[in-house]
Amino acid sequence: MFDFDGFLSETLNELKDFIKKHWKDYKKDIVNETEEVLNESKEDIQRWVGLVAKGELSRDELEFLLQSKKELIKLKGLEQAGLSLIKIERLRDAIVCLVVENALEKIQL
Repeated sequence: MFDFDGFLSETLNELKDFIKKHWKDYKKDIVNETEEVLNESKEDIQRWVGLVAKGELSRDELEFLLQSKKELIKLKGLEQAGLSLIKIERLRDAIVCLVVENALEKIQL
């Protein structure tokens, strides 16, 4: 069984470290919004990771499915602060990559 709470905690801790290095001024907004989206997507993430663990879904398919959730991370505060949409999109991609890596690590793939 996939330990979503452990996964969420570890992912958010790593996200905080990443943001501290690269997006320090926006840490609170980014972490809060990402945590909210992950919690809203809990059932989907648990199902998808379970399918990867069973070998019924590939890593690439998991990443594709998680990419579909990245648009839920609006990051309006960053947009209002004047950051370019390209930088915001790169941040979303980095968040998805972090989520995928942590999910795969949790199921030891």
